[in-house]
Amino acid sequence: MVFYLVNQFNPNLDLTTILKTIQIKRSTYYYWLKIKDKLKEKEEKYFLQEKRIEALCLHHQYFYGHRKITDLYQKTFNEFITKKKVYLIMKKNNICCCLRPKKNFTYRNLTNNLQIIPNLINQDFMATKPLQKIFTDITYFKTNQGFFVGDY
Repeated sequence: MVFYLVNQFNPNLDLTTILKTIQIKRSTYYYWLKIKDKLKEKEEKYFLQEKRIEALCLHHQYFYGHRKITDLYQKTFNEFITKKKVYLIMKKNNICCCLRPKKNFTYRNLTNNLQIIPNLINQDFMATKPLQKIFTDITYFKTNQGFFVGDY
């Protein structure tokens, strides 16, 4: 807005008169003039980062949060970005990590077809050949026929 006013009245009046009228110091005007291009570059870089983060999230089906997206961004584009900035961009664009529901294991299936295997080792762990006796502390494991339950 200030640059527009200065450019509009510049042919008729000198710069100091215009700046006094709109109550801006000359040093402030020149500072704004100096950083105007830098601010534009910064906005373009931020816009590019937003697009890249959105593309990464879309590619990974929104399963990753801001920490993992930060690591992926740095590895993919070889550009440093902080986790907080990624978090703020994701929050601003409403990109959230979709948590997968935890699979609850039900023990009802075990009680239906229970095969109890007798304990054949009976604390006798000494073997004459290697791999002659193999024992596990797992009480049950899943097979194609159902759950196999060991009694030890």
